[in-house]
Amino acid sequence: MRKVYKYVLEQDNMRFDLPVGAEFCSASMQEHLPVLYFLVDSEEERTEKHYIAAIPTGQPVPGFMWFLATVVSVNGLVWHIFDGGNV
Repeated sequence: MRKVYKYVLEQDNMRFDLPVGAEFCSASMQEHLPVLYFLVDSEEERTEKHYIAAIPTGQPVPGFMWFLATVVSVNGLVWHIFDGGNV
């Protein structure tokens, strides 16, 4: 069954176990933390580790990462969310 799951980025970069085939939907800020929403098959038992990073404006972005979204914190900091893929 297809469902939207929420993943909280509690650090600047984290590894998430996402179900195989997960599709990025959107990102936002909740309680001072970036959250990401993925459309997943809730019955998929296989997972892939994805390296997700929140990178501030003006900072270097590793070449292997691709852009997902931009979020703005309550204090005005702008974070760009990137996915490093299956690692």
